[in-house]
Amino acid sequence: MAARGAGRSRVRRPRRPKAAARLKAAYFLVKKSFQSFDISASAIPRPTLEYLADNVADRRVACVATVRQSEPSPALELIGALHARRVAEVIEVRRLAEPDIATMAAACLDQDPVPGAVLTRLLANCDGLPFAVEEILTAAVSSGELARTETGWQVNKEITTGLPPSIVS
Repeated sequence: MAARGAGRSRVRRPRRPKAAARLKAAYFLVKKSFQSFDISASAIPRPTLEYLADNVADRRVACVATVRQSEPSPALELIGALHARRVAEVIEVRRLAEPDIATMAAACLDQDPVPGAVLTRLLANCDGLPFAVEEILTAAVSSGELARTETGWQVNKEITTGLPPSIVS
C-alpha cells in the first residue's frame, strides 16, 4: 500500500506568524534622507525593495521616504520606477515660502513675531525645509544662542551656533 499523498508533490505556502496575521498596518519611516541611500551597498538590495513594493499592494503597509528631486540618485531612480509601475505613490512636498517660515518659527517658539535675527538666520539657512527650521531653532536653543526670558525669546549675540549636522549635506 502506498503512503498517503505519495506520488504527489505538494507546495506549502510559508506560514505567517500569528502576530503578523493580526497586524493592521506597518509603518516604515526612513528618518534620514533617502537621497544618500546607497542601494547597491544596502543590506536590502534593489530587487528586494522592488519585490516588496510589488507584493504589498493588498496589505496595509506604508513606507515613507524622503528624497530630493533636484539631485539625481539611485534612490530617486528606484522611486521613479516604483511610481511608474503604480506600486508607489509620490507626494511632492513643496518648500516653505518666507511667510510660511515665519509662521512655522512663531508656532515652534510660541511667539509672534519671531525675533528678527532668528528669522533672518532661518531664511538664510533653512532653504524652505520645515525640518531645517526645527533643527536650526533647536540648535540655537540648545547652545544658549536663543533663550526664553520673561518678555519672550531673546538672541544672545555672544553665542553663534553653527548649522546642525542633521541638515548639513
